[in-house]
Amino acid sequence: MNKKLPALLMTAVLFAPFFFGVSLSDSQEEVATNATVTVKVFVDITMQLNQTGAGVDFGQLDPGQYGYSDNNNLTVEPTTNVDVDIWMRSSDFTHNSYTILAGNFSYSHDNSTWNSFTTGYVNWTQVSPMSPGDTTDVYYRVYIPPGQRAGTYTGTFYTLANESA
Repeated sequence: MNKKLPALLMTAVLFAPFFFGVSLSDSQEEVATNATVTVKVFVDITMQLNQTGAGVDFGQLDPGQYGYSDNNNLTVEPTTNVDVDIWMRSSDFTHNSYTILAGNFSYSHDNSTWNSFTTGYVNWTQVSPMSPGDTTDVYYRVYIPPGQRAGTYTGTFYTLANESA
């Protein structure tokens, strides 16, 4: 008998399932499971104030005069994963019992198109929407009304970013 024949038969038996699509297993089953993952919205912004000291300082102003801040930078950090709208608001500024209303303050991205602050958030449409990694200039301006009482007034500017619709 030919010694190569048993080896050839054994090879044919082993590889037959691959050639003919036959499984050596008696039973087999596949189960598919759907899966989902939700990536949450992440928003990260920073305001770089380009003045020395903390905050915005308009200096000493006379009643009836405008005051301007240095240029500041608002950045939507690259870690943000959506386009965002920018919203601005201001508190009223106070000194003892005296007030400079928020509407006397304004903001701009180009130092020429001014938007008046309110005490409620307003969409800053000139810069919205912003994408991750975008930076825009931010300038602040104040108008001191005639007859405003002397003193150092303090208040707060607020910037909010949320996912653009």
